[in-house]
Amino acid sequence: MVAVTVVVVSSAVTWPRPAGAEWGLVVLGLTAALPYGFVCYGVRRSWWPDRHISVRELRLVPLGFTLACLAATLVVLEAGGAPRQSVPLMADILVGLAVFTAVTLVWKVSLHTAVTAGCVTILCHVIGPPCAMLAPLVVLVGWARVRLRQHTLAQVVGGVLLGTAVVVSTSHGSW
Repeated sequence: MVAVTVVVVSSAVTWPRPAGAEWGLVVLGLTAALPYGFVCYGVRRSWWPDRHISVRELRLVPLGFTLACLAATLVVLEAGGAPRQSVPLMADILVGLAVFTAVTLVWKVSLHTAVTAGCVTILCHVIGPPCAMLAPLVVLVGWARVRLRQHTLAQVVGGVLLGTAVVVSTSHGSW
């Protein structure tokens, strides 16, 4: 979701040049593939019981690694001359994950719904009201997390509220 959101935002400001898609691939590698590979490695080494890291107390190390990857992505975007909206957007995503990490130390809030709700909110802000049609995706992700028994309804709703609130409070119009 994060990589798609960055691609859409970058593409919207660089159209018709393909820079948005190119930067989206960089973001995908650094913010999704690298952290996911780290988690899978940790599961193989028995550091974590599963790739969802369903035990809340075990989430700190992989979330810290992901925060480091997001910070590195921010540096790469800035140093590499990424589209101007990509840098503050990635900074906001970094803040969002930091807030989520702090909350998850106390309560097992749903990262899946936080990210989905945050990305839909960003797209509505950047692209416009038609992106509100993506709202059912947030509901679908929340339903799946409850159905898979990975989260309670309260944890899913908390994720939606957290993801939306972080985007609304951090978005300063620069993206």
